[in-house]
Amino acid sequence: MTTVEPAAVIDASSIGQIGLTTDGTTVWAATDGEILRIDAATNAVERFEAPTLADDTTMAIAEDGLWVTRWAQGHLYRLDPTTGAVELSVDMPQAVKIAFIDDDLWVGLEGSDEMALVDRETGAIGRSVDAGAYGMAGLGDLWFNPEMGTTIERVDPASGSVIASIEGHGEGNCILSGAFPDGVWSSCFGRELIERSATRIDPASNTVATVATLPPMHGGSVVIADGEAWFVGSLEDANGQPFGGLLRLDPDSGAVEKFVSIGPGDPSQFVVAGGAIWLSDEALHRVLRVDLADLAD
Repeated sequence: MTTVEPAAVIDASSIGQIGLTTDGTTVWAATDGEILRIDAATNAVERFEAPTLADDTTMAIAEDGLWVTRWAQGHLYRLDPTTGAVELSVDMPQAVKIAFIDDDLWVGLEGSDEMALVDRETGAIGRSVDAGAYGMAGLGDLWFNPEMGTTIERVDPASGSVIASIEGHGEGNCILSGAFPDGVWSSCFGRELIERSATRIDPASNTVATVATLPPMHGGSVVIADGEAWFVGSLEDANGQPFGGLLRLDPDSGAVEKFVSIGPGDPSQFVVAGGAIWLSDEALHRVLRVDLADLAD
């Protein structure tokens, strides 16, 4: 294991998980009642008030605005991405995941374990798919780990029918991440510090392509940066102190090619922008920038 120091550390002044999203040049981070708008080229930060809360906010940026869910207050918002002003407000109980299929907006509802179609102009709620609340959009379909288990299901959003079911590997409490078509992984997390695994799927054949074996950790998920798969994990050192790790995975064999510590913290969400991986650190209430150049061999 090698160590890489973050190229930038930005105070988020927030307790809990910090939501992140990006358009590739700007990074938005959601904290308690505030959004940080970060220039990915200069690391300059603007802060503005917004109806967000760490630990229950997810975000997604689109041409029509910054979409935000609030689990606790049961809301979906569309905000002005430069000011945080509310442009649309929709009552949605326990709203969580946001996914786009072409122009269609799907929002996960944790309480009913489904994803619902939402009109992006009016906020009207349409049909729903009852395969889970944390679907990932890809190749025109929605993809799920039902009940956050190890199985992966491919669902037709028009009919709600399961197109394919893939028996993945893992330890339970799993979720999909990465990028279509060749970099989608199902990975798991939990309180136990145990050896874990991640499953890469082949959407062309709806089969398992690769299984990676990972060192003892609490878990994490995969981000694709410059075509490479990096597993972002939450680990502990010999003294039981949490630290963040980036593990580069070989997409064909699943072997860990590189293992990098980014120091103390507990990374949870991440995006790629401006030649860097940006991570939200739940333990130390901050946003970290890790330059891809510093991760290169």
